[in-house]
Formats: sequence, structure tokens, C-alpha cells
Amino acid sequence: MKDHADGRLLIVDDDSDVLQGLSEMLEGEGFQIRTCPDAFSALEFVEYDKFDVVLSDIKMPAVSGLELLEHVHRFDPDIPVIMMTGQADIETAIAAVKCHAFDFLHKPFDPEILLSVLARALNYRRLREVEREYSGLLKKTVVKNTEELRQQIEDLRQARDAAMESSRLKSEFMANMTHEIRTPLHGMVGLMEILCSREHTPDQARCYAMLQSSIDRLSSLVNNVLDFSRMASGAFELCPRLFSLSVLVETLVGTYTPKAKSKGLLLTADIDDELPDMLFADDVRLGQVMGIILDNAVKFTHSGNICIALQPAEETPLSESDKVSIFCSVSDTGVGIDPDKVDKIFEGFTQADGSFTRKNEGAGLGLAIARQTVRSMGGTLWVESSPGSGSAFLFIVPSGEKEA
Repeated sequence: MKDHADGRLLIVDDDSDVLQGLSEMLEGEGFQIRTCPDAFSALEFVEYDKFDVVLSDIKMPAVSGLELLEHVHRFDPDIPVIMMTGQADIETAIAAVKCHAFDFLHKPFDPEILLSVLARALNYRRLREVEREYSGLLKKTVVKNTEELRQQIEDLRQARDAAMESSRLKSEFMANMTHEIRTPLHGMVGLMEILCSREHTPDQARCYAMLQSSIDRLSSLVNNVLDFSRMASGAFELCPRLFSLSVLVETLVGTYTPKAKSKGLLLTADIDDELPDMLFADDVRLGQVMGIILDNAVKFTHSGNICIALQPAEETPLSESDKVSIFCSVSDTGVGIDPDKVDKIFEGFTQADGSFTRKNEGAGLGLAIARQTVRSMGGTLWVESSPGSGSAFLFIVPSGEKEA
């Protein structure tokens, strides 16, 4: 089967009978033939015309076949060059191989061997062209994709920077606004203390109590928003100092006992004797975390009890007497939390039932602030709960028995 209709072959030989015989035979096989009687004239053909295979004699006057081979490969290294000779000596074959000849044929030719070698050479040429075309296309694609990727990365960087700047400005705005709100709020708190210290009628007392409750709730909300904005802007700082753990816990219990009693709840505290009383940590932030958890416990517990317990964490190194990790748990007999909502309660502005208009008011910032505060102190906070079985909020924070 003739499949060489597009195969262009250059035959170079100083023997006209060889040129004529090869031309007639190979044209009959479908090759497109161009012949040259010497290597010198063949050089011009190679430079200005396109050939798939070159078939050249080795021994020729003026310019040899090996010199032609070297020139062809300097011009196009992918053109297969087949050497022909009437002298079958090993030195000639080695010289052709060193010059990267595709193959070596002896005269007179065996037609089947000649056609087989030419078929392999033509396939090689076509494969090299496909490879070169694919390589060029791949290079263009890589360059294009690299430029597109570089542009996408730059766009993402700019979008990230813009988002970070927007977040920073919003956080800064929230912090400034919260400070502005706190100023008149402090004045309201002071005026309420003065009003409550005076004599008033039962109706006035009831109104003052409602107003005091609203002011307390607003003050708590403003403080939470301020802390949340500080955390978002990276301005949140800890101020560790030496403090009494028992005093801190007694103060918290004293603060929340009236709320607990008003709902018929028993609020208790238990501090393990092995836990040192004098510790070095940010007691304000530690008390804030405990207060947030206790406040939630009172809100969502309608009967039963609430207990805050503190003890040394198991991982506290016994050899380091000046260091201790506090393990705190606040357990209640409240409504509990659905397992699929446990992680959500630590997100900002989120409550377990997703409602802001239910009986237990709040913006859902407390637990988010508590977890972030514990993390800032180098600890962890988590919850164990199930619907109808109450909840236990637990956290571990490192501390020291004395200032470093």
C-alpha cells in the first residue's frame, strides 16, 4: 500500500544511473522526488526547499556526503539523512553514525529494505514535526496560563488587601463608636445610682429597677461589641497580674446569685484545694469568661442548679511549681444544645436557636468573645451538651503562681 504521497525525498548521488533508478522506483511508491548530482548543489535545495528525508551517497567529489549530512543537521536537526555507499567498510559506517546519520545502506539496494528504511525515516520526521508543534503549543499555553495565573493572583491579592482594609476600618469604626456610646452610658449608670439611693414610691422603684436592668443589659452589650471589635482589629491585649482566685470566684458568685435565686436556681462554687489561690494571669479577662458562661447558664436554666468548679489541669507539670493550668467547668441543668448547633454558638452574633427576638435576649457575642479570649490566653474552651440534659462549658488556661 502506497502511503508516501506527501513524502518529499531529496536524492544526492554523482552516479546518474543511481539517481534515475531510485527516482523511477520511489516515484512509483508515491514519493515526491528531487535529485542532485552533487552535494554542493544539494545544499541550496536544503536551505530553500522543504524535504522530509535526504538520501545521499557518501563518496562524492568536492563535498562529501558526510559534509552534506553535517550541513543539513545544522540547518534542521530533525531531517533524517540516510547514507549510501558501494563500499561496505566498517570505518565508513562508524563515521556516518558519528555524524548522526539515520541509517546506512549498501549498493545495490534491496528494494524492500530501502522502502522499509524510508518508511521509518518518514515516520520519524513526522513524529518530530508533531512533537515540535506540540512543544510550541505547550509553551504558548504555559506562558498564557502563567500570565493568567499571575493576573489572578494579583487580583486576589488586591481583593484580599481591600477586604482586610475594609475590615480594619469597620473594626476601628465600631471600636470608636462603642467608646462614644460608653461615655453617655456611664453617665446614665451614675445618675441611676443617685436616683436609686433616694426615697421613692413603689411605682418609681419598679420603674427604676426596669431602667437599671435595661442599662445593665445595654452596658454589657456595648462592652461585648467593644471587645469583639478589638479582637477583629488585633487591638485585644492581655494584662496579667497577681490575683486571688477565691476572691475572683466569690465576686462572680455574689454577682449572679441574685439572678439565680430569682429563678429558683442554686448557684454553687467549688475550688480544689490543690489549686493555688494566688495566681498570675489576666484576672479581668478570666473573670469575663467565667461571667459570660455563668450569665448564659442562668439564662437557659429554668430549674435545678448551676455549679462552677475549678481544679488544676492534668497536664500541669509537677516539676514546675511556679506554673499551673486552670481547668474550669460551669455545668447547669438547663435546656441543653443540639449537637449540630454546638459549633455555631461560638460564632459571632449567633445563638443556638438563631433568634434575636426570643425571651432570652442577647446579640450572641458572649461565647465568641469567651472562646477568643481563652485562645488569647493560650487555652482552649469547649462545650459538652445534649438537649434536655443541661450543658457543661469547660476551658483550660495557663497561669502562674507568681509573676515571671
